Order: sequence, then structure tokens, then C-alpha cells
Amino acid sequence: MDEQIWDARLDPYLPASFKPGQMQGKALCKRYLQQGLGMDVNPDKPLVVCVSRLVPQKGVDLIKHAIAHTKDQGGQFVLLGSGHSDPPFSQLASSVYKRDEDVKLLIFYSDQLSHLLYAAADFVLVRIARFPNPASLFAHTRTRRDVLPLLGRLTSALTVCAYIAIYKTDTIFYSS
Repeated sequence: MDEQIWDARLDPYLPASFKPGQMQGKALCKRYLQQGLGMDVNPDKPLVVCVSRLVPQKGVDLIKHAIAHTKDQGGQFVLLGSGHSDPPFSQLASSVYKRDEDVKLLIFYSDQLSHLLYAAADFVLVRIARFPNPASLFAHTRTRRDVLPLLGRLTSALTVCAYIAIYKTDTIFYSS
């Protein structure tokens, strides 16, 4: 991991920089993303992002569930990814969520856009293989982007064992 590129103070792909104690730029990144994707611009709505290859090993059923649950709880969800499991997501993007202001399913990959998503996010959906220390997967995101990971644990490619989220103040946003 190139810490220079992923450091929100230095990231050339972000519309604004930020660092701990000076987070105005993070709010600007969220607003920029919401406006750019045609989402409801609301700083109070929790924004969940998932950047992933869309393959069974990554828990595509977990991602689908997280999209619906996030929306049902009043949050926003952005998916960025592609893979051989993307047809169901493409179908959802062109039907159920076609004009949705809170859910955007981007069935492609863009390195530049992934930087903005991580910077704008309140949560990042992360598939993990085992506990303990799952947050180490996104330690750079949390420390450099002020975002907490949603942790999805799978004992096999499709069996969900735990799914936990903590929203900045350590209050539970989603758990099942």
C-alpha cells in the first residue's frame, strides 16, 4: 500500500484534503460524491461504500443484504466493482435502484473513484475471512480517512457469521 497516495492530506484524486482535527475536507468529499452521483445531498445520512470484485468469494449475498438494510435504515450505499457475479447488481442498478437518490451501484472499477469513495464514506463494507483483528484490513482507511469498516465474516463463501458496524461515536448502526 502506498501511504502517500492513500493519505487524505496528500491524495491527488480528492477534491479536498483533510486530516485528524481538520475534517472539513472530508465533509466536502462526501458532498462532492453525493452531488456527482445524483444522490440526496445530506451530511447526516450515513454513507456506506463497498469497493469490491463481484465474485462469490467476496460475499455478494452479503453485499446485496447490506444495500437493502442500509437503505431501510435511512442510510446511503455506493457499490463500485465488477466481476463474474455482476449481472444481478447490473439488474438492480437498472431497475430497483435506477432513480434512487440513496443507492448507487456502479458496475465497473475506477481507481480514482475508489479514492473518493473511501474519503467520503462513513462506513466501508469489508469482507473478512476470520477474527480477530479484522480492522487491520482497513487500518489505512480508518487512520487516513476517518472511516470505520463494516465487518462481514464468512466461514465459507456464502455463509454469513457476523456483520458488525460501529458509527464514529461507537453506536451501533447495523448488526445482524
